Amino acid sequence: MQLFCITEADFLQDLQVAENELKAVLARKINWQGYVNARVLTEQDVGALSDYDQQSIEDQANLLQDMGEKYATLFIKLITKISETETVQYVLAMIEQLLNIDRRRAAIFHKIASAECNPFAPFLIILNRADAFCKVKAARVLAMLLSGDGGVLVSFGVKAKQHALAVAEGRAEPSHELKAPTASVMAANAQDDLAVHLVNVIAHASGSMNTPTDTIALLSAMSALKELLRGIRAPDALLHANGIRGLLALLYSGNANTQLLYEAGFCAWLLTFSREEPVLAEMKKHDVVKRMSDVVKHVVREKVVRVCLSTLRNLIDADKFVSLHFTEAAIGHGLYKFIPTLQLRKFKDLDIPKDLEIIYDALAARIQQLSSFEMYVAEVQSGTLAWTPVHSEAFFSEHKKKLAADDFALVRKLTECLSSPDETTLEVACYDLGEYARFDQDGKRFISRSNSKLALMKLMNHPNKSVAKQALLAVQKLMVTNWEFLSKAR
Repeated sequence: MQLFCITEADFLQDLQVAENELKAVLARKINWQGYVNARVLTEQDVGALSDYDQQSIEDQANLLQDMGEKYATLFIKLITKISETETVQYVLAMIEQLLNIDRRRAAIFHKIASAECNPFAPFLIILNRADAFCKVKAARVLAMLLSGDGGVLVSFGVKAKQHALAVAEGRAEPSHELKAPTASVMAANAQDDLAVHLVNVIAHASGSMNTPTDTIALLSAMSALKELLRGIRAPDALLHANGIRGLLALLYSGNANTQLLYEAGFCAWLLTFSREEPVLAEMKKHDVVKRMSDVVKHVVREKVVRVCLSTLRNLIDADKFVSLHFTEAAIGHGLYKFIPTLQLRKFKDLDIPKDLEIIYDALAARIQQLSSFEMYVAEVQSGTLAWTPVHSEAFFSEHKKKLAADDFALVRKLTECLSSPDETTLEVACYDLGEYARFDQDGKRFISRSNSKLALMKLMNHPNKSVAKQALLAVQKLMVTNWEFLSKAR
């Protein structure tokens, strides 16, 4: 995926433009009385707005403390009944401002939910408007509302929805204890809808990325997703919206947009706090460790390195059941060997050396437990190979029978490495297949009859001479019965 390359200076300029735009919106003088004349608002509404609008932060805080639910109801009424874009922008900016000051204020919006008032639905409707400012702010504000209590309200709603489905399918009995409040169900539904919206925006913007507008749309969606994922059940919503794959796809060392790398890395870090097996399985499926390892090896921006290391630490330094795969994947991707290089750098953030030490110690402990064959399996499963000691004549002579296990599953995985873009991986994979074929006749027949041989023959014409040489040698080992005799004759 080729991303539109926005420089750090460009991004800071865009941030300044966005901040100036927000200030400009909040500086507007809205003629609230005109909405009374149009019978959209009442005199009481305008009186309450006059007391709040354009007042000091302290005065607004006092009003929200004393009459928070009244103002929450009024704000929802404004974005529901008023259609003028400039006014909707203004109200969204006001709500965002009050939540930025104190996220706990989300609770006042939760409290006004009832059969007659859904405080989340208007924001979802605004997501379909043409105005970019309205869409960005509606997504961010809704995400902040849904995660403002840590997602507890949403969690009740999710549990209630799951139980209701189980009852409908005959898998459970009705329970008054699992009957969630109206606000919880509304919040759970809104979370699902917002997750789908953000996933679609991220997919569209990252798929085109032809203009700065696409970049800003992508970064805005990532910012809203970051807010949403603070909720305890938000990872499930992202999973069901098929969004984890698209999120992790943004994490690669060739991505020149460091802010996007940071936002994507931060979202991935938030996902690691989920201990739901399907979420972790999806992260595993889409190579989160490989992507994070690749970024820390090649990207020098400190905040990007920090968030990637924090993600890796959460995955590796977890309970044994969760961490085992991720630890072995990190070993396979060479992170253990690279950490000493990172430790030579001088980081301003003092947490980075701590994370490096914890990750290194966890990997070292696992390496002590692994046999040479297990180390080899971890490396092959990672899809990234290097010239480590296990790639030797002695290794394949000793472990040849193990490679044939599970219908040559490891050999099949090794064959997949022949399509890697990494030339060292290609070189080593060719060598390994050739050596294995030399020591195991069943393995030689399997390779000769499978796609492995064809892939090796194609690599004989690879532009990298080392790759082409190893491919040629592997093919010769497949075709020659007495390789030792041929080797000595040379």
